[in-house]
Amino acid sequence: EIGHYLGLRHIWGTDTSPMLDSECQNDDGIADTPLQHLPSGFCPTSAADRPHTCGSPDMFVNYMDYTEDACLNMFTKQQVTVMHTVLQEFRPRLIEGKIKYHPVPPQRDFTPFFVYPNPTTDRFFVDFDAYGDERSRITIELYNINGRLILSKKVNKEVRVEVLVTNLPKGIYLVKVGDTVKKLFRS
Repeated sequence: EIGHYLGLRHIWGTDTSPMLDSECQNDDGIADTPLQHLPSGFCPTSAADRPHTCGSPDMFVNYMDYTEDACLNMFTKQQVTVMHTVLQEFRPRLIEGKIKYHPVPPQRDFTPFFVYPNPTTDRFFVDFDAYGDERSRITIELYNINGRLILSKKVNKEVRVEVLVTNLPKGIYLVKVGDTVKKLFRS
């Protein structure tokens, strides 16, 4: 769960229930993790038991797999880069040591919203909670996983706002509205 908190997906490419991906189309967006069609459910005791799917050995020792805890022992270099970026850009208070055990709610603006479909291919929608902030203008920001601002869109707050992403490469993006950030997967 800490990997998710720091921007990672499971290495078989979904954050939801594991689903058979017999065509190996799902990906976690990280180049140095191999494609894998299912989570590993056990700790192999020999090379012959090691899972092998999607044309390569599965990375059953990766913390983002479902292997037994005794086998989990690594993140890849690119997974570490993603986590460092998320820490620096979106969770800097953790690095600064300013997290309190009983945090005071922030005084800044909070706008509840939902992002769907997720994953997406060409567009996504942002739906706003009817009971949230009543401002008429808001800014929707889209960041790549390295924390670089890709898109900033000022819109009138409506029930649903459409955002086109047809020109963006596949990968993990972060959608920010006010103080809230949500992950978006472009497949």
